Amino acid sequence: MTPKEQTELNPRLHRAAAKGTGEEVHSLITEGADKNANIDGWTPLHRAVIFGNADSRRALLDEGVNIAAQDSEKNWTAIDIAANKNIHGDPTALKDRDALKEMLASVTDKAAKDILLNAQDRIFKRTPLHLAAAQGNEDDAFILIREGARHLEDINGQKPSQLAQEAGHAELSEKLRADEQKQASWAGRTAKGKDDAQERTP
Repeated sequence: MTPKEQTELNPRLHRAAAKGTGEEVHSLITEGADKNANIDGWTPLHRAVIFGNADSRRALLDEGVNIAAQDSEKNWTAIDIAANKNIHGDPTALKDRDALKEMLASVTDKAAKDILLNAQDRIFKRTPLHLAAAQGNEDDAFILIREGARHLEDINGQKPSQLAQEAGHAELSEKLRADEQKQASWAGRTAKGKDDAQERTP
């Protein structure tokens, strides 16, 4: 396949990712489209998640796309986009409620998943957990936490619980603050255990 032919296929793949079918996605990649092609700052996976196209998004995951690919503006991955969906008002979020869970499940390498979960964006240094908290997405916030998301500070020194509070999600903020304390307590016990073990080492 010539570069020109692939260049012609890539926009078609992006259209299929946004509004087409999984079958179209598979067919175009088989023909030679670049499954990670960046067009206007987005990959096909970004596009599928933005449009809430579960069928195309699952096909892209089946094809082994790069979930860690970042957009060109904020360094957002498709994980960030899914976490940032407003489930209370964005119809595309309701069309693909399993996006975050299924994308994370497809990442089997523990270190790679940790990077995805805790990567901070270019502008505000926010993680997917910050984004889910600000949108009031409790289910997604706790999916992220169960997978290993940490309560990091953004560029303004704010943790996810604080963003949830500011956005009017008081109940979620309280739950996040409780988990934040639990994580801190666990980290403290782990560090103490390591110190004790070092002291016992002859």
